[in-house]
Amino acid sequence: LNRGEAAVLAGNGSVAEMAGALAGRVRPGGYVLVSDGPGEAALATGGDCVTASPPTVRLVNANGAGDAMAAALFWGLAATPDAGLATHLEAALEAGADFAAGGQAEQN
Repeated sequence: LNRGEAAVLAGNGSVAEMAGALAGRVRPGGYVLVSDGPGEAALATGGDCVTASPPTVRLVNANGAGDAMAAALFWGLAATPDAGLATHLEAALEAGADFAAGGQAEQN
């Protein structure tokens, strides 16, 4: 979810507060990702929540960046389920940033 979508469902708050509130509403083992464009994002499941900021990039086109971020998250959760929330969130943010930069984001 983006910040605006999450606010409709969870009320206003930080991305971590919204992700945590929404994670309490999904099925056990479900995940909630709330992003805020170039700002902080949060990934929550159960009682756990991590936050991170996406890499800084030169924006080419943000259309589809959220979809790329979600796809990377889904793939990571399926391929490496034990990698940890922070690892999954950072990989998702890097994928979204790379997409928004037209494939020109620098990798860490």
